[in-house]
Amino acid sequence: MKNISMTFRDPEVTSRHLKRRIMKKSIILIVLLLAGCATVGTKIDQSKVDQIKDGVTTRAQLDEWFGQPNQQSLGDGNQTILTYSYVHSQASGASYVPVVNLFAGGTNTNQQVLMIAVDKNGIVVRHLMNDSKTQMKTGLL
Repeated sequence: MKNISMTFRDPEVTSRHLKRRIMKKSIILIVLLLAGCATVGTKIDQSKVDQIKDGVTTRAQLDEWFGQPNQQSLGDGNQTILTYSYVHSQASGASYVPVVNLFAGGTNTNQQVLMIAVDKNGIVVRHLMNDSKTQMKTGLL
């Protein structure tokens, strides 16, 4: 029967043990980092929004630039309201530090909403883009 303390002094066993520990800690870190992030929708390209011209841009162009809308509803005068939205929320770095997260935790959120009214002929009547960044604190400070 081998002495346990001798086993850990064996360089091959120590190397395997350290590799296993590093791998486990790396997996835990990756899971924690991924758990602190959420994204819904596709980021809206501001340069494409700048190309929208009321009374000129067509629904086909919108589909090409932004894809299918997240929501489609009926507006005034038989206009179709297309809504494209994107939300990305990520926990702040302080949220991952034990004890510090009690005082300075929180999330950083980026939200984009593009609303476009299209007439029955598929021409943009008007559009509105809202791009906001918010920071929510959950700690005591």
